This record gives sequence, structure tokens and C-alpha cells, in this order.
Amino acid sequence: MFACRAILGTALILAGVCNAQQVALNVDDSAQLIRNLLKDAHVSGSLGYSAFCKSASGRSPVIPHVGIPRREGSPAEVLQSMFGNWATIRVTEEPNGLVRMVEADVPTDILEIRIHHISFADAEAGPISGPPLALMKILAAPEVEAFMKEGDIRTTAFRIEGFYPRLPDIPGELYDVTLSEALDSVLRTFPGYWVYENCTTPEDTRSVNFRFY
Repeated sequence: MFACRAILGTALILAGVCNAQQVALNVDDSAQLIRNLLKDAHVSGSLGYSAFCKSASGRSPVIPHVGIPRREGSPAEVLQSMFGNWATIRVTEEPNGLVRMVEADVPTDILEIRIHHISFADAEAGPISGPPLALMKILAAPEVEAFMKEGDIRTTAFRIEGFYPRLPDIPGELYDVTLSEALDSVLRTFPGYWVYENCTTPEDTRSVNFRFY
């Protein structure tokens, strides 16, 4: 009788473990998986892809699903294996060490906008701290706003509410840089990767959504 109870108890424990593992596997933490791999390799980068959205605003980028690494190699090779279900995404490593994860045919027009001047400091508030505020500053550049207005392109509305812990300041000013180069500059202070999501809606409108991880 004791043996039967022991076996039954073990079976219940194993069932609980299996259920817990199933729940864990059902949680898509692709953004963090990519972040962890880049962090362990001491490199930064970017991810660009297209998506279909229900609306043209109010959306944060939804990271494409990645799996666990299926091979060893350079950061670019390992990441490529993780994007197994996204055959159109190509992962490369540039001479400067940045890893680019880019879906084929994703529009890069907005990334190529040339910005005359960006200052990561406010005359009244002082230096800008943290990637979210830096992103707001970059997207508020006159050249970017003009491009988006002309093309009727929307973007996620950025709102920082409540308590926001102060992060390290982003130093310096930028002159004559593309939007992607401006985003890259933030990675020097905050290693990780930035995301560019190009969205189309049922109404055939376009939105561009950015985020730092």
C-alpha cells in the first residue's frame, strides 16, 4: 500500500512538473531570447521586419517568434538558426560588430532619412536619459516628421506616465546622420538592439513602430 501511494505521489509530482514546463514553453519570450544572446556575445544590433496590424496606431512592435539556438557559431549564425520559422529574415554581422536581423523586402526608406542635427539635451530639462526618451527625440526630428506627414505614416504614440527611474544620460550631439545611425548611437550607452516594425492595415495605411530592448 505504501509503495502504491509513493508511486501515485511521484506521478502527481511529475505531472505538475510537466504542466509547469508546458506553461513555460507557451510563453513567447522571443525578445528576451534575442537580448540574452546579444548580451552574452557582447554585441548589439537591430531587427527590422514587416507585419500586418489591425490599426495604424497604439501598437508596440510584436517580435517575430524565435526558437532556442540549434547550432553553435558566431552570434549571427546562432541567431539565424533561431529564426528558423522566418525564412525571409537574414542575419548578418557588420564590420563594426553590429548584428543586423532584417526581413527581405522590408521598406527601409524611413531608416535612410538624413537628419541634420539631433541634440540629446534639453535647454530646460537637461540631458536626455534612457532609450525611450532618446527615441522620442529622434522621431521628433523635423526631417522625420516631414517624411511621415508627406507619406501619411503613423507611429506609436509615446507616453511616459507615473514614476520613471532616471537612467544614464545619453551624451553628445549628432550631425548629418541617418535615422538608423541615430538609433545605433543610443546602443553605445545602452547595449542591446532596436526594433523597427513596418505595419500595414486592412485600410492599406502604414505605421512604423520602434522600440529598444
